[in-house]
Amino acid sequence: MSTKSSHIARPNRKGVYRLLTWREIEPWQQDNEYILTGYRSAISSTSACLKSVFELHNETTNIWTHLLGAFLFISYIHTALSPSQYFFPGSSALIVFHSSVILCFLLSTLFHLFSSHSAPIHSLGHSLDHLGIVLVFLGTGLSTAQVAFLCTPALRTFYTLLLIFAAGLAGLATLRPAFRVPAARPLRLAVYVVLGLSLFLPGVHAVASLGWQEANRRAGLASFAGLAVVNFTGAAIYALRVPERWTGGATDLLGQSHNWMHVFVVAGAVIRGWGLKEAVEDWSVRRIGVVCADGRP
Repeated sequence: MSTKSSHIARPNRKGVYRLLTWREIEPWQQDNEYILTGYRSAISSTSACLKSVFELHNETTNIWTHLLGAFLFISYIHTALSPSQYFFPGSSALIVFHSSVILCFLLSTLFHLFSSHSAPIHSLGHSLDHLGIVLVFLGTGLSTAQVAFLCTPALRTFYTLLLIFAAGLAGLATLRPAFRVPAARPLRLAVYVVLGLSLFLPGVHAVASLGWQEANRRAGLASFAGLAVVNFTGAAIYALRVPERWTGGATDLLGQSHNWMHVFVVAGAVIRGWGLKEAVEDWSVRRIGVVCADGRP
């Protein structure tokens, strides 16, 4: 048990520990000073963390939003595995996207579930959480490049390598301890903005080569734009720490900025997943040989 919490954390008869305030928690637990209450005790107990899934605290909503989101995309992924409906290149785009979303949501769930365990587990979980973000960025970019350039393997390979390189650099940054401290929030935002901008390159290239209508039909770019807008909105809410900076603790358990960011992330993934599915269905109807016969990328 952590030294600061040892004289505070005492379970009741049901084995439930009382929730702590910002001033009572360990320094490594302190991330958002506007979240005043609802913190779990740092007691180095795996069982207590697991039981907290069904308890109310300031991580409950963060856990369940992405846990349910992971289950949702696990149920969706079978649509990408039906050989009777999709040809291989399009199906692979769906598999890549859905798998990256599932991994991102599961890693996020694990971090929020065990974030109160201990300093080493918190640090490891935080790294994996950020790695999950990088993975979903990569999956989004790769899946877009796959369907946008089905007629041009060279361009598909180029953007695949470019996106893997960019994601690799971002992934290495997330493994540095300095990247995860609260003071590094602007740095994290900058890394994700740069990585996010790289995701637009395949779509921009496709629009320049094919025009908006055909590029959108091939790659579902309208849903990509929807994903970008929704995710940017969620990121802005998180960066500004609203509404908790105004509510004085009233939104600690439900409605804090991190909760809203999770909701927007899930919504954005659903929007993009649906648009990507429609693009793949359109490819399967029009057939790759017919679409690529006009000589355009």
